[in-house]
Amino acid sequence: MAPAATHTPTARRTLRHLAGIDHDTGHLGAAVHRFRRAATPFRDRGHTVAAADSLDRLGRSHAAAGQRDQAQAVWREALQLYRSQQRDTDADRVRRQLDALAHRTTGTRTATSFNTIA
Repeated sequence: MAPAATHTPTARRTLRHLAGIDHDTGHLGAAVHRFRRAATPFRDRGHTVAAADSLDRLGRSHAAAGQRDQAQAVWREALQLYRSQQRDTDADRVRRQLDALAHRTTGTRTATSFNTIA
């Protein structure tokens, strides 16, 4: 089956929703793939609010999959976008996620459910 087009806002939001389900059910590779597919067109089209949220979620899936470097990279980008949007609560949360990732010394996975993310 061919991948769904991501050129419409509805398609990108659907991808983000499906990625959240993938993450919550432990399909982290699929979650990373879908979050990335959702974030790229948002970012490319200047939809920085949705791009920041998608990058934040992408970072969570990377972190849960043990992909520390990738999580840090996308969280840094999300943090920069949140700060530029004056979304202080979101920026603080991402900064805490980055701090926690930097201080994590074990290789255990920690998943954050997307059921609580608006």
